[in-house]
Amino acid sequence: MGVQFDGSEGKEFYESLRELQSSLRETLKVGIEMPAVEKELAIVESLISACQTSGHLNEQDASLESLACIKCAALCWILRLESAKAKQASSRARQALDQKIYWIVQRYFVAQPYNGIRLLAAVRDMVAQRGQSSPRTQPPYGPRIDVSGSLKEIRHST
Repeated sequence: MGVQFDGSEGKEFYESLRELQSSLRETLKVGIEMPAVEKELAIVESLISACQTSGHLNEQDASLESLACIKCAALCWILRLESAKAKQASSRARQALDQKIYWIVQRYFVAQPYNGIRLLAAVRDMVAQRGQSSPRTQPPYGPRIDVSGSLKEIRHST
C-alpha cells in the first residue's frame, strides 16, 4: 500500500515519530534485552531516517509494520491536539482542533486499511511514561461526541 502525506501532515507525523522514538529509547533504558521493543525502535528509526533523507514520509510500498508506526504516530498527534485543546479558551479554536482530531480518527482508525492494523505495544509504554491520559473536554457547541473512550479501547486492544 502507498502512503502519501501533504507538507503539514508529514511534519506532524515526523514529530510524532520522534516522540515514539524517544519513548522507545526510554523503555530500553532498563538495560535488559527486549527484542520486540528493539524491533519497534528500528522500524520507527527507519521511517525517521527515510524522512530525513527524502524530506517526506511518502512510501509506495509501505510494510504492515510501517503502517502500524504511522497509526501510532496518528495517536501521538491526537494526544498533542487534545492537550492543545485543553489549553484553549476560544470555542472556535477548540472546535477547529476537534475537527482535526475527528479527521485523524476517521482516516487512521476508522477507514481502511488502517482500521485493520493494530497499534504497536509501544503506545501503552508511551502513555504510561507520560503519566497521564489525554484531557477530557467537552466542546460547548453542537453535538457532544466523546471519542476518548474509543481511543482508550484502541490503546488497550494492542
